[in-house]
Amino acid sequence: VLALAIASSAPAERALRDRIDAALRARLGDVRLGEHVRVDPLFRVSFGPLEIPRPGGGPTVVRVGQAVVRPSAWALLGGRAEAASVVLADVRVRPGPGGGDLRAVLDRLRARGAPGAAAEDGGGRELPRLKLRGLVVAVPFRDEALELGPVDADVVLARARGGARLRADLSLRSGGRVSLDAERGPDGW
Repeated sequence: VLALAIASSAPAERALRDRIDAALRARLGDVRLGEHVRVDPLFRVSFGPLEIPRPGGGPTVVRVGQAVVRPSAWALLGGRAEAASVVLADVRVRPGPGGGDLRAVLDRLRARGAPGAAAEDGGGRELPRLKLRGLVVAVPFRDEALELGPVDADVVLARARGGARLRADLSLRSGGRVSLDAERGPDGW
């Protein structure tokens, strides 16, 4: 109870917001992070909104209304803060003409290295489960933005000896589901 009172105090939340902003900037470069930061009774951290512009400035490529990060209980007991799951709500992606703006953001992310990068033998810490809620992709079409979505997605990227395994489940809010299972081998996905 004392730990929660300390973690959810205004000074602690301001310091946490500064740490989140610094971590996001280290991974993504210039980002805009809103003032909302909260720690709930289960030590989940929520923050937002978050905007990721095209590298070098320009329009917002990804906007997240709110992010909620659930910590790993085992890591907390071991004195470490590691995410077990990340929920991104009200996500809007504007990939730009030919996907170039989104590709530039992803290239910047790859260039700065993946979190918890693992050795080829499948070591390293597990990546958090990613849940996207209300994902809308606005693709350019005849000088307008054609909005696709909203969809919800659950994504798990796991490490294995043979390479990475990806599982994604997408649900249309109007009905319908798609599941994808992929495994990375020596020749790619």
